[in-house]
Amino acid sequence: MEELDKLFGGAEQLWQYIKIYAAKAGREATRIVLELYYVVKSPSTPALDKTLIIAALGYQLLPDDKKLLSREKYGLLGFLDNGLALKFAYDKVK
Repeated sequence: MEELDKLFGGAEQLWQYIKIYAAKAGREATRIVLELYYVVKSPSTPALDKTLIIAALGYQLLPDDKKLLSREKYGLLGFLDNGLALKFAYDKVK
């Protein structure tokens, strides 16, 4: 959990990113992000799964200009890489 706090500057700042993301992504994608967030917080989640989730959430919630494939520059491809990162992490820990 501390890794997410470090990446986003604390829990409150992380929630601000999630709110912004929720407004853009919609209910279903936001539900997955929140589920992954709570799985990371669980002490019973293995370290490897936490690392995978933190990477997917970090990539998902970072501003578009800091992503490898931004939606503005790559269009649909920039949108798909976000969804695939989330789906991979979600399927792995589901």
